[in-house]
Amino acid sequence: MGYADGKQQKRWAYGRTQREIAEKLARLLPKAGYGPIQVGRLRLGERLERWAAEHVRTYNIRPSTAAKYEEYKKRLAPLAQVPLTRLTPLAIRSFLADLSHLSPSTRRQNFQFLRDALRFGLLESNPAEAVDPSAGVRVRPARAWNREQVATKSRTSTAKSK
Repeated sequence: MGYADGKQQKRWAYGRTQREIAEKLARLLPKAGYGPIQVGRLRLGERLERWAAEHVRTYNIRPSTAAKYEEYKKRLAPLAQVPLTRLTPLAIRSFLADLSHLSPSTRRQNFQFLRDALRFGLLESNPAEAVDPSAGVRVRPARAWNREQVATKSRTSTAKSK
């Protein structure tokens, strides 16, 4: 039932069916401060703020990561006023297209922040799940060394260390 005087208050709900238990829990949760969030009025910016603050507090996130969250929220500002119920994969795709001047990893990190913030069951389906964040991004192919390059590198590094 939340916390009182620094101590956790617990309540249990029993019933014969899952439906009975769900009804009892629905009556208990508002008393614990976990009332239903009205998604119809909630905007993306508000959700990002709540999620980031809750995530930092719950998971003891480092200050550098919290600073990154602030950076992501600033970058997501063009979508901040969109109500969650009107957020579509098309809007997310066009937003990612506007970030084309950034590196692929930065775009991916912004997308992951957005996707994670929307993941917690507020919407019937997460619009970010229908978007491929790497679409239209040209990634440099990886280049591996061949045997001669490895041998040359190891010889030069041992010669330098002597």
